[in-house]
Amino acid sequence: MPLGFFSFFQKKYQFKASDPNATVSEQPQEVETGSQPFHGAHDFAMNNPTFIDKYQIIESINDGNTVLERLAKEMIEGAEMDSSVRHPPPKCYPGTRTELTSNILTWVAGPDRNWNMLWIHGPAGVGKSAVAQTIAEHCEQNGRLGAAFFFSRLNRRDEPSRVFITIAFQIAVRNPAYKQIIAEQLAADPSILKKAIQIQFRKLIVEPFSILAAKDPAMFQHPLVIIIDGLDECNGEEAQCEIIDLINEAVRSSPLLPLLWVLCSRPECHLQAIFSRADFEIHCWREEMRIDSTDGRRDVARYIRDNLKDIRNKYQVEPAAKTIGRRWPSKRRTKSLIKAADGLFVIASIAIRFIGDSDYANPATRLDAFLKIIKTSQVVGMRNPMEYLDMLYGRILADVPKDVLPITMKLLGFGILFRTFFANVQALANLMELNQSSVYGALRKLHSVLKIPPPEHAGRAFLEFYHASFADYLQNPARSGKYCIDEREVACSVAKGCLRFVAKEIELRRTEYEYTEYHPDPWQVKQEKAFHLRFLGDNSHLTWKEDFPISSIQTSLWVPCQIHLLEACIRTGDLEDKNLFQKIRSFDFSGLAHTTIKRSFIEMRTFEVFIKWLHTSVRRKYFVNFVRTKGASSIDDKILQACSEKLENAAPYDLSPTFLDQLQPAPYPMKGHRDRSAKRFLLLGYGSKTALVILYSSFGKDRFLTLTPQEALTSEQIKGRLFPDSKQFIDASDPD
Repeated sequence: MPLGFFSFFQKKYQFKASDPNATVSEQPQEVETGSQPFHGAHDFAMNNPTFIDKYQIIESINDGNTVLERLAKEMIEGAEMDSSVRHPPPKCYPGTRTELTSNILTWVAGPDRNWNMLWIHGPAGVGKSAVAQTIAEHCEQNGRLGAAFFFSRLNRRDEPSRVFITIAFQIAVRNPAYKQIIAEQLAADPSILKKAIQIQFRKLIVEPFSILAAKDPAMFQHPLVIIIDGLDECNGEEAQCEIIDLINEAVRSSPLLPLLWVLCSRPECHLQAIFSRADFEIHCWREEMRIDSTDGRRDVARYIRDNLKDIRNKYQVEPAAKTIGRRWPSKRRTKSLIKAADGLFVIASIAIRFIGDSDYANPATRLDAFLKIIKTSQVVGMRNPMEYLDMLYGRILADVPKDVLPITMKLLGFGILFRTFFANVQALANLMELNQSSVYGALRKLHSVLKIPPPEHAGRAFLEFYHASFADYLQNPARSGKYCIDEREVACSVAKGCLRFVAKEIELRRTEYEYTEYHPDPWQVKQEKAFHLRFLGDNSHLTWKEDFPISSIQTSLWVPCQIHLLEACIRTGDLEDKNLFQKIRSFDFSGLAHTTIKRSFIEMRTFEVFIKWLHTSVRRKYFVNFVRTKGASSIDDKILQACSEKLENAAPYDLSPTFLDQLQPAPYPMKGHRDRSAKRFLLLGYGSKTALVILYSSFGKDRFLTLTPQEALTSEQIKGRLFPDSKQFIDASDPD
C-alpha cells in the first residue's frame, strides 16, 4: 500500500493502531459502493483501527472548534430559559394562568392543529414572560422544546443578528441529528454566522428541518417548539417585523416543517399592523392577555392572598409579629390590594415586594402606605394601572433619604443610559468615586424594583431592573416629575470619571513604557517592575478595592473610560458645567499616545463631533484657541517641527463654523465613517499637554493618530531624565 495513501487516510479518517499484532482481515470484503472510504481498495492491512463517524469529523470546523463552540461564540448569552442571568425567572404562580397554559400545551401536543404559530400579546407587566417560561419548562420536560429566547432591552439581549444563532445553539444542544446537519452547513460555509438574518434563518432553521422532515415524516406529528419572548424589546422595529415575516413565510410555504413558534410581545402599533395587514396575512393563532379578564383578575387575587399569607407566616417568628397579628391582613385591606392590582401581575408582584421588604420588616405599615397611594390616585380619578405603578415608583423613591437621593439617581441613570459602558457595579462605583457602603446605602430602598448583586459578586454583575416599566418611568418627565433622569447630568458625571481614570492611565502607562524601554535591568526584571508600578503601586484613585484583584478592577475601567470619554462629553449637550470644562482644559492630551485611544478605538466621527462640541456657544469662551492648526507657543512649534515628516501632504483641519455645523452626532454608540483621502491635522490642548492629532484614511476607514512632545526627545534624553545615576543602558533601537 503506498505510504501517501496511508498518510492521507490517517489524516482524513483519524484511526489509531494501539496493538501492532492485531490486523484486519487481508481478504477482500464486499462493501457497499458509493461514498465508502475502502471502495475498490485491496492488498493492505490496518492494525486495530478506530473509525470516527463522518459527522464527528465535520463537526470540527476549520478553526478547530466544534459546532457548539462556534455557535456559542456568536450567540447572545443569558437569553436561554435556564440561564443564571435570569434566575429566578418569572413564571406562572401555581394555580394561575391554568386555562391559557392548558390550551397552549394542548395545541403543542395535538396532531390536528390549525396553526403552527402563536402570538401572545398584552400590556407591560401582565405576565407574558411568566407564561412563556412556564410553557418552555413544560415542553422541556416532555422533550418538545427546541429553544426559548428571552429578549431584554435593558440587559442588552436585543441584537437581531444573533437571535437565530442563539436558537440554533439551543436546538443543537438538544437534538444531535440537527447538530450534525448544522456541522455540515458550517463546514461548507463558515461565514453563515456573519450573514444577514434572512440567510441565517434559511441556513440554520428552514433547510436543516426540511432535511430532518424528509428523513422522518413522522416528525411533524411531534414538532419542536421555539419560543421567542419580548419581541418588542428587539433592537429596531424593522428587525422585529423582519423576524415575524421570516417565521410567517416559513409557516406558509412549508406547512410540514416540524416546528411550532410561540411569540410573545407587547401590542405595539407596528406589531399590531404587521399581524393585521391584508396583503400578506399572518397565519397564526392569536391570544390576548388582558388585564381586565376574569381569569387574570382571579389569578392576581390568588397570588396576592397566598403571598400575604406567606409574609404573615414569616413574621410570626419576628418581633414584627406583635404588630400584625394572626388575622393580618384584614379582608378589607386584602380586597383593596387586589382591586389596586386590577389584574396586572407587575403591580401585584411589586406591591408584595414593597410590603414584605425585609429592610423595613414592618409589613403592616408598608401595606397601609401602599393602600394610601392607591386611595389617593382613585380620588383624582386615575383608573389606569400604569398610573398606579408610577405612583408606587414615586413612593419607593420618596423613601430614599434626601441626602442620598442624588447618588441613587446617578446610579439609576448610569444603569439605564450607560449600561454598556461599564461591566459591573464595582467599576461604576469607582468611576463615581463611591465606596462599597455608599453604593449599597444609596440602593438600600430599591430592592423591590432592582436586582442588586451582593458585594462579593459586584465585580462581575450589574444592576438589573425587575421590569422595564421602571426604566421607562424614570426617563419620562411627564410620569416621574422630579425623579426624571437628566441624561446630560449623568453624561457629565461619566465624563468627569472618564477624565480622572484616563489621566491616571496615562500616568501609569507612560511610567510603564519608560521603564520597559529604557531601564538597564534585564527584560524580565523590567516587566516585573512595570507590573508592580501599574497594579501594586499607587491605587488611591480606587474607592472600592475589596473582593477582586486590583488588576481586574482597573482593567474593567481603563478601556471603557478611554473608549467613551469623548462620547460622554458630547452627550452632555448644552449643559454648562464649569467643573467639567476645567478638567478638560487641564487634561494631558499629550498622553493619549500611551493609551488605547491611539489604537483608533474611538472613531474619527466621534472625535470630529467632539471638536464641534468644544466650539458651541456654551463652551466657546472656556476653550479659546484650545483647538488650532497653527503654532501658538514654543511647544506647538516644537511638536510641528519634530513631526514634520508625518505632516507631509497633510492639510490643516477646517475649523470654520460652516464646516463644523454640518457635523451631525450619530446614534450611540457612534458607528460608520466618511471616506476621505486627504490627511488633516490639528493641535489639541494647552501648553506642554498639547497633542498633535492627524486624521487620515487607511484601509477604507477613517482613523486618527496622536503625537506628543515626547516625539521630539531622543532616547538618550529620556533615559538621562529617568535614570540620571545609571551608567549603562540598553538602547531599544540597537539591534545588538
